[in-house]
Amino acid sequence: MIPNRYDAPQMCFNGAKSWQLGWYNDKALELKSVTSPRSIYLSFFGNYDEVPNNSQSDVVLIRVGYYHILYNLKKGINSETMEFENKVTVTYMKNQRDLSSSKAALGPNDKFSFDSVTVEFCEAQNDKALLSIYPSGSSSTCGNFQGGLVSGGGGTPPIPVPVPAPVP
Repeated sequence: MIPNRYDAPQMCFNGAKSWQLGWYNDKALELKSVTSPRSIYLSFFGNYDEVPNNSQSDVVLIRVGYYHILYNLKKGINSETMEFENKVTVTYMKNQRDLSSSKAALGPNDKFSFDSVTVEFCEAQNDKALLSIYPSGSSSTCGNFQGGLVSGGGGTPPIPVPVPAPVP
């Protein structure tokens, strides 16, 4: 029997495979290096249409080196996910032909470090994971998330968080 869309569970690929497939390209952020702390809203990929294109502070998928970061919220198109629900997942995949491997599943206040970089899940808010990404020896930016604004640091003015339009 060939399964149809109703036979398959409602869950999605991990961050590494989503990157490999080119999904969310206009809502993804690739950090070639992390030289200073930054605050980022990592939106649930099921809310893709509500995330601004080519943003540096509100994204669906992040790549740092060979590591891929995705918010695995158990909701909507991902309502039947079987692992790491409501966690920020960190997966690793070096080459397109490689298998991906899970490296971390972060809940609020959890951290994961790799290649002199730390990813910290500050808190969850409105289907977004508020993240701090910083180099070893630097401080977290978790305190920069205040009242729906994220400070870019270094004198950058706060960036307003987009508010989705009501659906009629």
